[in-house]
Amino acid sequence: MQPVTQVTLQAIPSRLEGIEWLDNFKAHRRDLRKMPTFIPISNAVVSTWILIAMLLALCVFRRRQIAAGGALLPPSASQELKGVAILAVLFGHVGYFLVSDHDFLFPLSIAAGVGVNVFLFLSGFGLTTGMLNKQMKPLEFYRRRLVKVFIPFWITLVLFFVMDAVLLDRTYSVVYMIQSALGLFPRAAMDLDVNSPFWYITWMLMYYALMPLVFMPKRPWLTALILLVISEAVVRLEPSYLSEVTRLYVVHTVAFPVGVLVGWLLYVPKGGQNPLVTRLQQLRDNLPTAQRLALCGLFAFITGYCAYNSGIGESAAKEQLMSMITLTALTLLFMLKRSEFSFISLVGFYSYEIYLLHWPLMARYDLPYTYIGSQPWLGTVIYMAGLLGLGWVMQRIAGPIGDWVDGKRKA
Repeated sequence: MQPVTQVTLQAIPSRLEGIEWLDNFKAHRRDLRKMPTFIPISNAVVSTWILIAMLLALCVFRRRQIAAGGALLPPSASQELKGVAILAVLFGHVGYFLVSDHDFLFPLSIAAGVGVNVFLFLSGFGLTTGMLNKQMKPLEFYRRRLVKVFIPFWITLVLFFVMDAVLLDRTYSVVYMIQSALGLFPRAAMDLDVNSPFWYITWMLMYYALMPLVFMPKRPWLTALILLVISEAVVRLEPSYLSEVTRLYVVHTVAFPVGVLVGWLLYVPKGGQNPLVTRLQQLRDNLPTAQRLALCGLFAFITGYCAYNSGIGESAAKEQLMSMITLTALTLLFMLKRSEFSFISLVGFYSYEIYLLHWPLMARYDLPYTYIGSQPWLGTVIYMAGLLGLGWVMQRIAGPIGDWVDGKRKA
C-alpha cells in the first residue's frame, strides 16, 4: 500500500488529463526519455567562443572602479566570487552532464568543484565574521541563519515535487519528501533524486549545525581545526547513511574550515584595528599599477592552470589541493583588482537561488537546448536570463516570508 501523500500526488496528473498543452508536454518529455542520456547539440566550440566573448563584453562594459583603501575582502568581492562560483557550477553541469559534446563550454566547465569550494569558503568566512561581531546562542543562530537557507530551499522543493507530479507523472515517497525537507540527501542520483546537486545542502547544513556548538570567539583557529577533523572523520568513517555521497564530500573537507580561519585572521573589530589587515591593505594600496596588474595576471594564470590540471581522476588529496590553490589564487585576484563587474555581481546576488533551481529545469524540463541544439550558446543565454529572473522572483517570495518569521521571533 502506497503512502497517502504519494497517492494524492499521483492523483493530480489524472485530474489534469485532457489539457492539450499539458498532454503535448508530457508526450514531448516521453520522447526525450527515449533519446541518449545527453542532449544532442552541434557547433560546440563556436558556441563556446561566442559565449566567452559575450561574458567578456559584459564584464568590460559593465564595470565600475573600486576606490583604494577598502576592506581586503569586501562584501562586493564576496558577491562577485559567488557569481564566479555559480557560473562554474552551472557550466560544469551543462558541459559534462547535460549535452552530448563535452567541448561545449570548455574551459568554462572545468571548475565546478572549485565553485563548490568557493561557496563553502565564503560561508565559513561570513559566519565567522558575523559571530565575532555578535555572539549568538545556538538556538538564536539556527533561527536567524537557517531561515535564509531553508525558506528558498523549501519553496524550491515544493515547486519541483508538484511540477514532477503534474508534468512528468513522477512522484516520491513520503519518507523521501520528509528527509528532503530536512535537507538530508544521502545520494546524488540524477535519475532518482528531485535535485541531485542537493548533496551540497546536506554537507553545508552540517557546518551550520556545528558552527554555534564549536565556535570559540577567543580561539577561532581551534574552531577551524575541530571542523576540519569532523569533516575528515565523516569521509573516512563513511557512515552507511552517507556512503553514496562521501565520494563527493571527500574533496570538500578543507574549504569551510579555511574560511573560518581566514575570517578570523582578517576580522576587524568595530571601532578597532587589525594590524595584519592594516599592513596588507597598505601593501595592496601602495602597489604601483604595473606591479598590481602583473600580480593580477599571475593569479589569473594560477587559477586557470590549477583548474585545468585539477587532479580529477587521480587522488582525492591532489584534487582537493589543486582546488584550494585555485580558490586561493582566485580570492587574491579579487582582493587586488580595482574594478567591480556588475554582471558577475548580479549573478552572485542570485547565486543561491540559481543553485537551487538550475538542474531540474535543465535536466528534466529542458526546452532551449532541445530546440536550439544547433546554437547552444543561445540556449545558455536563455537559461542564464531565465534563472536570473526566477532568482529575482524567488527572493521576492522568500524575503517577505523571512521577514515575517524574523518579526514573529522578535515579537
